[in-house]
Amino acid sequence: MSTVVRYLRRRAAADYLIRKYGFGSYQTLCKGAVTGLGPVYQRAGRIVVYTEEALDRWAQSKLGEPQTSTSDARAA
Repeated sequence: MSTVVRYLRRRAAADYLIRKYGFGSYQTLCKGAVTGLGPVYQRAGRIVVYTEEALDRWAQSKLGEPQTSTSDARAA
């Protein structure tokens, strides 16, 4: 069974991140593309597109360890 890859333009990618993770705005994706700190993307001419897999990997990398209290020690 082959997997169909779905490509999302930047606004749709931001909507996907907000719906699924609660963070990741259009502006964050724009800045990440400039600084290299955003999710991996591809270009279709001038259009930037992201896969859901790349967005998920990036969002998961931003999440910290689970905590039970605000006084838990922060990772250095």
